[in-house]
Amino acid sequence: MQVHIATFHVPVVISGSWRSPISIAAAVIYIITQLSDDKKLLRDISLATGVAEGTIRNSYKDLYPHVAKIIPNWYAKEEDLKNLCSP
Repeated sequence: MQVHIATFHVPVVISGSWRSPISIAAAVIYIITQLSDDKKLLRDISLATGVAEGTIRNSYKDLYPHVAKIIPNWYAKEEDLKNLCSP
């Protein structure tokens, strides 16, 4: 199954901070895995994407307030999004 979540243009500004597209992608991958039955550790996402754990964590913090706009409602309901860890 192919999932198209969002398209970003370089550079991305979220909450006043600059984030590279790969940092945003790594954070979105982390969010998606946390919403799935097959959760992945932040370390695993870091190794797979080549993005430092701290960078993913910071990007997650930036994206978290906008998660309802990023994740399609057919993938996760609002209740599921509320269960995500607060940054």
